[in-house]
Amino acid sequence: MSEIPPIWIVEPSAREKRRQFSRILISRGSPPDLEAIKLRLRELREHSLHEHTSLLAEFKDNITRYPGIQFKPAGDAEEAADYIQEVAQRTQSIIVNRSSIVTNELKPRLERRGFCVAEPYYAEFHFFENRVRDYWDLPYLLRKELVGNFEISISATELCLPPRCGEAVKNCVAVLGVNAASAKDGSIFFLQHFSNISKSLEQARQVILIVGLDKLVKDKEDAAFQTKCMGIFGMESMLLSLRPRQTEFADIDSLPGFPELEGRAVHIILLDNGRSRILKSSFKELLLCMGCRACITQCPINRSMSQNGAIWSPRDYLFMSLLEESRSMDACLHCEACRVECPLDIDLPRLMWMAEVDKTLRADRTTKYGRTLRDRMLGNPELLARVGSLAAPFSNAALNIDPGKTIVKKALGLDRNRRLPSFHRETFKRWFARGDGRVREAVPGNRRLAYYVGCFANYYQPETGKALVQILKRNGFEVLVPDQKCCGLPMIANKNMRGARRNAEYNVESLAAVVAEGYDIITACPSCSLMIRREYLNFYDSPKARLVAEHLYYVDEYLMGLNRRGDLDTGLAEIPQSVFYHVPCHLKVQDTTGDSLELLHLIPGLSVEKVGTVCCGMAGYHGYKKVHSGLSLEIGGKLFEEIGLAQADKVVTSCGACKLQIEAGTGVKAIHPILLLQEAYGARQHLS
Repeated sequence: MSEIPPIWIVEPSAREKRRQFSRILISRGSPPDLEAIKLRLRELREHSLHEHTSLLAEFKDNITRYPGIQFKPAGDAEEAADYIQEVAQRTQSIIVNRSSIVTNELKPRLERRGFCVAEPYYAEFHFFENRVRDYWDLPYLLRKELVGNFEISISATELCLPPRCGEAVKNCVAVLGVNAASAKDGSIFFLQHFSNISKSLEQARQVILIVGLDKLVKDKEDAAFQTKCMGIFGMESMLLSLRPRQTEFADIDSLPGFPELEGRAVHIILLDNGRSRILKSSFKELLLCMGCRACITQCPINRSMSQNGAIWSPRDYLFMSLLEESRSMDACLHCEACRVECPLDIDLPRLMWMAEVDKTLRADRTTKYGRTLRDRMLGNPELLARVGSLAAPFSNAALNIDPGKTIVKKALGLDRNRRLPSFHRETFKRWFARGDGRVREAVPGNRRLAYYVGCFANYYQPETGKALVQILKRNGFEVLVPDQKCCGLPMIANKNMRGARRNAEYNVESLAAVVAEGYDIITACPSCSLMIRREYLNFYDSPKARLVAEHLYYVDEYLMGLNRRGDLDTGLAEIPQSVFYHVPCHLKVQDTTGDSLELLHLIPGLSVEKVGTVCCGMAGYHGYKKVHSGLSLEIGGKLFEEIGLAQADKVVTSCGACKLQIEAGTGVKAIHPILLLQEAYGARQHLS
């Protein structure tokens, strides 16, 4: 039996390493079946979590049989850091790999103990200029079916044994996070893009391998497959991380030698640090994650959250919050892009909301005041809008003109320089109730629709609702506006969990009743659509909620469905103009962007000059909050730049919050695409 377990390093093939980051590094054979890879990966990860107890026992039994291994189970990060300090003795230099378990969980504790901790990973491209500034510069290789070829290229077992020449050993301790570990034989796997891991294994005076409980898999084959998948699905997140950073020492080669070979050993720390608790909780799905960080590839806050040296991703953000090492989840925009990008289909947005709920409920129980005044006010958006509309136009002046502006915004913690949306005294529902929007003539067949209006179209932009009703009337629909309340999304975002649940239950009952009468439901708000169709099923699942979700359509999706069946009136007048169309995040994750573009292309003469897919940074009230306002506009900067360069006649977006952000960042008015469609119908009618 060998002294230590097999240690394998997976990296790009030799040919790829010679042509790093060029198209030649991408395999050009028949495109891989990514869906099959994802399916196998999901099965592997689910098996690992389901059989966690037996895998843990098997790994402990097998790893302790290797005579050259010092094995240490650690219940938490403090215990692990204490053990590392004991092993290091007088050595003050610690080198680590780019692993979240080491960088996020152990590195801060090691630095507090006086160690100098560095990542040689960055030293290998000290003069490298990365042209990928943020997610919008990524090449989207997987979408083009271009997949890197990652193979087991090094058996690192020999690297960990004492070298023949004492001068090769450096006076440092290597603390390396493992990517996968086989319970069957103790095999250890690393993913390496450069040579930092192999050099650390070869030259460090002591080697300490950190195995998280969630990294255990059945056997060597599963461990190899999981590690290769990290390379495949983590290619672009790696590109986002290629930024040289200053460290206390440049690389391992710059460290002094350590000629004394006695006592050089390989240590394995099996680290729990809250993982076993999470495995028994409603957040268990989080530990399906293999650590590829694909979730950052479309995350709008990644750049701003990756500044302090930690390894950041939505998964890590949530994990550290569950460990109580991150007090707030407020930075998350809840754009839901992480869910779309995850190869394991982990529902991170749902877990984020659950964490918000859990933290808020615990705060309400353990603190005197619970939610802040701002949370209480913004967590009741419909009440706020109702009062504002009744008092309009005086309320608009009070909120946007001093001294009222300063007083109100300071009390609510809002940025005094951001202009709030204007309330309309005549809301859409009041207009509709007067009979202006009702269909009076008999409607043939089953052309009946219930309109879920949403807060923005009702109180702030009633012209969108009016235009939609007129379009539906033009196409022969009977339109009903059923009883409804705020969908609950802004309520959850502002910690009003109980109110959101009450609203959801009310809406489900009301909308299910109209579905039972033969109505489909339509909405022109992407966020309302996402909330009712998806999030209701996550938080308030019931047969009625599923019935409502099945019968609710986003407006562009519904109209284009009519068009494909030949049931849409396409008698539209020409609008010889160009438009810049911004795709809201909440529409993008529902995969209805194609319908929105097709709808615009139905209008004769209208040309879509540019489609903007980057996040605007607004996220409802989020961008108005003083603590987030600057970052919100910074995130939207790329979009503002694209709009300026496009020089289109009109800017179009489907989201009310995106509209407000675009207008604040560019000074250009943005309109809902439904208004363009109504304009084309109206112009045609006028010409007739």
